[in-house]
Amino acid sequence: MDIQALFAEGADVQKIISQIKDEKKSLGIPLWKETKKEYYPALHRIKTDPDFWKDKGTKRKPHKVSRITYGLQKIATRRMSQMAFAIPVRREYGYDKKNVIQKSIVESIEKIYERVHIDSLNRKRMPFYFASCELLTIWYAVASDEHEDYGFKSKYKLRCKSYSEMNGYTLYPIFDGFDDLLGMCIEYNSYDYSNGIQSEVYNFEVFTKDRHVHYNGAHDTVGAVPVVDEKIKIGKLPLAYMFRHLPIWEDETNNCDEIELAYSRESEILRHNSAPYLHAAGRITKKGDAAKSPTKKPLEITEGNVGGGTRDTTDDAVRIIETENGGSLNYVTWAQSVEAMKFFISELKENAEENLQLPNLSMTKMAALGGVGYDARKTVLTDPHLKVGDEAGELVMFLEREWKVVCAFLAYMSPEWKSELPKIHCKHVITPFIQDDRSARIKELHDMTGGVPLMSQKTGVERLGEVENVDAEIEQITMETKAANENARIVDVFEGGQ
Repeated sequence: MDIQALFAEGADVQKIISQIKDEKKSLGIPLWKETKKEYYPALHRIKTDPDFWKDKGTKRKPHKVSRITYGLQKIATRRMSQMAFAIPVRREYGYDKKNVIQKSIVESIEKIYERVHIDSLNRKRMPFYFASCELLTIWYAVASDEHEDYGFKSKYKLRCKSYSEMNGYTLYPIFDGFDDLLGMCIEYNSYDYSNGIQSEVYNFEVFTKDRHVHYNGAHDTVGAVPVVDEKIKIGKLPLAYMFRHLPIWEDETNNCDEIELAYSRESEILRHNSAPYLHAAGRITKKGDAAKSPTKKPLEITEGNVGGGTRDTTDDAVRIIETENGGSLNYVTWAQSVEAMKFFISELKENAEENLQLPNLSMTKMAALGGVGYDARKTVLTDPHLKVGDEAGELVMFLEREWKVVCAFLAYMSPEWKSELPKIHCKHVITPFIQDDRSARIKELHDMTGGVPLMSQKTGVERLGEVENVDAEIEQITMETKAANENARIVDVFEGGQ
């Protein structure tokens, strides 16, 4: 697909856009309109398919059965994002430490990331990738008053926005024969509220390394006209994109259906049997109330009422039923195999967790571990850590492409750094989540340094945060230590003579 054909004079925009859409089908990316039926519990078969779990009763007297959902797909998506990005991504830079300009560039890049809250952004946008199988982040510069937020004077601020079908945007990447990204198209609908009337507007945006064109239409590509046509000044695509062929929950939707059906059946049994059934044996000879008018009767002395007294029988009449020939009257309970149901559901959940290599980090499971140490926790999370390792390759490539986009914007905003930027390299390190054990980490570093103190006394007092004047506290500690040392040197003059 020649993306430049879209910009040619007299080009058939509708036809070219149709070709762009057709080419995406060859990538094998799942359609979100189908995937979302698995992702959102409200769209699961237990809720939407009348043949999967049928209502009971008749048309004149219908009975709505219980329908319990289980968000396995949402849990898997959230868990994967947490395992990979709960601990912020670490960026390790390679540059000449003696070069002041390169050091300033690295500091500016980190300030740009800090200003866009990159760690929070990663946790927010990665569910797009794991659930809808696509993620696009576009970086752009907005004009502003002169500032030094990035360590140098600039009249621009960098911003970024993430796109996915999960938040209403359909993406159409354009690759060449070597799978290099040549361009990106975004399709979405917006609303125009001019003249006090809400009207839907069709939007189709095209990005290449040197151009951005925005088409508008009434409903679709028919009659779409360019409303924005601007040059991209950084000389490359201002975006990072990645896709996958299966959502993170892969083929576990069938197990989820079985769990929901088991829950719903059990709920229906409980609902049906919650109304009491009465079993009567023999012939009832007499029944009635022992007291039908307000009276005061002696209150029987029981274990909970040693004091005796009287009681009002108006609302607490003693009901008496007499039977003959060994008759009885009692409630009926049903023999329910609760353990079998629990075993079935727990096995299905364990099967899904094992297939997906994702951990069960619920409070119940964590409480069962007890106070195990840092090394034991790492062992328990071996499987999910391996899963993060499998996924990290594509994630790191995405982050590195994004880093290069930031560097391109930096070269545009600060041209004097352009020659030094190619000399700087960055490695992104994704650390799988594990509960931090500071004492274990401190001990490890202490052993590595041969027992040498890792922190000054002043820094320790300052980080403790219990005193207002750190310098005065250090001075007081020094005085007390000196006095203790002086006392230790005092020798009893009589000690040597005994």
